[in-house]
Amino acid sequence: GKFLPLGSMLKLKGTEDDTLLYFVVARAIKKNESDEIVPRYRVAPHPHGDVPTQEVFSIEVTQIVEVFLKDMKMKEMLTL
Repeated sequence: GKFLPLGSMLKLKGTEDDTLLYFVVARAIKKNESDEIVPRYRVAPHPHGDVPTQEVFSIEVTQIVEVFLKDMKMKEMLTL
């Protein structure tokens, strides 16, 4: 499948706080159980980012509930 762009804003499931939004800070690929290549992402919580008090972690594409922002041209949608 296609990768989400870096900076994409996501709502996730299976996290410590599923009410937070997260943004994509890195992308990778891996093989799933069916030997298909699938995207994998490292995400940071919004608005904190990669700071010592917040965890940056890897997610499976299946944890993505909703994509709010795919393009930083749409950044005016965010309230920072």
